[in-house]
Parts: sequence; structure tokens; C-alpha cells
Amino acid sequence: MAEIVLGTGRHQSFRQLVAVIERELAKTYGTPRKIIAKSGDAEVTAERSGFEGEFESFTMRLQVAGSVLDAVKTAAAELGGACQLSEEDGWQVVVSPPLGSAPSERSKEAVDEVSKCLTLSEVWRIEGDNYRVDPVSVELLFQAMVQYKASDVHLSPGEPPVFRIDTQAHRSELFGPLSAAQILTLIRQITDDKHWREFESSHQCSFNFHQMGLGYSRVSAFIKSGSPHLTFRFLPEVIPSFEELNIPSKTMTELANLHNGLLLVTGMTGSGKTTTVAAIVDWINAHKQLHILCIENPIEYVHTNKKSVVSQRSLGADVNSFDEAVTGALRHDPDVIVIGEMRDADTIRSAINAAATGHLVVSTLHSNTSCEVV
Repeated sequence: MAEIVLGTGRHQSFRQLVAVIERELAKTYGTPRKIIAKSGDAEVTAERSGFEGEFESFTMRLQVAGSVLDAVKTAAAELGGACQLSEEDGWQVVVSPPLGSAPSERSKEAVDEVSKCLTLSEVWRIEGDNYRVDPVSVELLFQAMVQYKASDVHLSPGEPPVFRIDTQAHRSELFGPLSAAQILTLIRQITDDKHWREFESSHQCSFNFHQMGLGYSRVSAFIKSGSPHLTFRFLPEVIPSFEELNIPSKTMTELANLHNGLLLVTGMTGSGKTTTVAAIVDWINAHKQLHILCIENPIEYVHTNKKSVVSQRSLGADVNSFDEAVTGALRHDPDVIVIGEMRDADTIRSAINAAATGHLVVSTLHSNTSCEVV
């Protein structure tokens, strides 16, 4: 990580200072095993063997003279084998516990006693190191989403994965806190070269990911406060039926039997618009011999041909815009045109024109009420 400058406030001990720094680093980068903090006349390096608990060893480099130097030497001498004092290039170096010795309550006391000899700075230049780097298993994340029946999972540095279950956010008990390095490695692992370049240049990207045997996911990767974050929206491999979605089967069948017109599925974010449209397409695919053309960004539910022929085009990879795709769709002999989302006036205009020329157009809109749609 890059060096950061942090105003820590006044603290009486290096141990208190390191604890404050750790909490701040964890918010952005995850939990470190090593912290280096520098001010003008003092440097402290704190290390521990794991990612939890107190830091076990402290190396304090001090530029002190006169009475302060005498106080440091006296404290080190009185604490006997709990710390070791030496001089390097004009710096007084205090190591607690000494090299080769195990941490103890007395070595903690040594850090505190040496700290009392000083007036610690309120501003420090900070570096964290040895963050978690063990890979995150995307398969385990999908298994957890299936187990929890979660709609989404959010990965943020310093936190365990957060699963959205029945609209409520729940921190996972199956995973520990993640580091920025772990999340960035996972993003690179699941992105193709095109989306990775997009992420590097614009600091965000969205794409579809398939974990075989478990499901699909709409993935959003982005940078926030200088650190990578990742969100998975879970989509099952098997498209649910109208009955499984608990929506009126008779009404939905009548809508899916339409030959032309504009069919809009609307609602708030996370209300199930995409899944409902996928269920409509799947019903048509299973019961009618038609050509269904889907234009999506990105492709989410993957349809295999049943009675119908389903052509799925991805925005960016197969076509440049929804408007261009809908206009061009009329030359592809479609019976049904599915638009992932109508976001702009040109796309809406093209969709209405397609519906007016005898096609069934199915799409989604973000809205709270039917009046807003109209």
C-alpha cells in the first residue's frame, strides 16, 4: 500500500497508537500483521504472528537527547530483559521484547514505560504490510449464497463478506475479514482481459460470471476510498417458474402469450424484475416456436434453445448501444425482442417503434409505481 498521512490525536503509548492505526487501516485495506508509523523524531514498527489480537513485538527508533535520552536509558535499564536498547546512526533503538524472546506482560510494560518518556506526535506517516493474501474461494462464496438463499454478497476490505438475505444485510460467520489485496486478486481472477482493462482505467466494471453447478452472478467491481470492492448478484442456473416466483401463473401466461405490444416489468432495485423477465422468456421458449432476441448488459440468465430459438446479445461485446441493437433487431427476423433495461429516450423510442410494427417487446424500468412508468 502507499504511505498515508494520518492525524491520530494525542496518545500516551505506542501500543495505544498502533491500535488506533490498525482500526483505521482495517477500514480501507484490511487487517495487517505489520504496521510502520513515522513522525519527525520517532518511528515504530509493530508486528504480530496472526491477523487478530494485540501486536506482539515493537521496534521503536527515537531521535532524543538530554533529559529525554536519560529517561529512555533509565526505563530500559529498569525493565531488565523485557527490552533491548542500542544506538544506530544517531537513533536510539528500543526492541521489545528483545530478539529471540517471547512476548510477555513485562514486554508490553516496557513499551508503555519508554513511551512515557516521550511526547508522541499527533500526525504520523503510516504503512501497513503483511495483509491477508490467501485466495478467496469464489466457489465457497456461491455455495454460501445458495446455503443462505442470499440475493447478493458484498466484499469490502476489513470486513467479512456481507450477504443480503430477505432484504437484510448479514455478516458471514463462515469467512473472516478480507483484505484489499484479497479482493483485488479475486477481481483479476474472475474478469476477462477486456473488463480488467476497464476496471484499471475507469475504476469500475460490470460483467456476468458463471460458477458451474451453482449459478450465475451479475458482478460489479469498483474502487471506493482507494480500495477495491466487489458485489455479486446471485442468479440460479435453472430459471424459476412463475409458480416458484409466487406470481400469478394465469396472468403471466396470458402476458407471455401476447403476439405484439410492449410488456414492461417495473419495480425498485432488487425487486426481481430481471428474474421475472427471464421467467417470461423461458415460458415462451418452452411453449412456442419463435425467434427471441435478447439484448442485455451484461447477459445474466443464459437461455438454451427449447421450442424457440433464443439469441442473446451483450452490450459492448456484440453491439454498442441498446438503441442501435433494437433498431438493428428488426432486420434479424425476431418475434420477441427482450431489452435488459430501458434507460434513455432513444431506447424507449426504438422499443415503442418495434412494438408498433408487430413485435412483442419485453423490458424493465426502475420505478416505484405504475403512474411513474406512464
